[in-house]
Amino acid sequence: MDDFWDDDLDGAFSSVSDYDDGGVNYTVNEREALVGFYAATTRGGSWANDQGWTSDASVCWWYGIMCDEAGSVTHLQLGDNSIKGYFEGGSLARLANLTVLDLSDN
Repeated sequence: MDDFWDDDLDGAFSSVSDYDDGGVNYTVNEREALVGFYAATTRGGSWANDQGWTSDASVCWWYGIMCDEAGSVTHLQLGDNSIKGYFEGGSLARLANLTVLDLSDN
């Protein structure tokens, strides 16, 4: 996984507002999972809309993501977005509060 990281993605973790619940930092864990998912599915820049992805903005502002009041990801709605590639489903399992996952028609 180390060769996946490059200078462009290193900045994606630089200004993260943390949500701490008993020592578990959901925002950083979720950001890492989402950046890994994005990297695995954008080889060749295939997404139709990737607005905000890997930016310094909260993941809650990234295209296709909805969060709860605490800033934890609850919805990942990326249907019909020209997503291609392979990813390990385990990375999305790190989204502990995810209730909706839509990757249809990709």
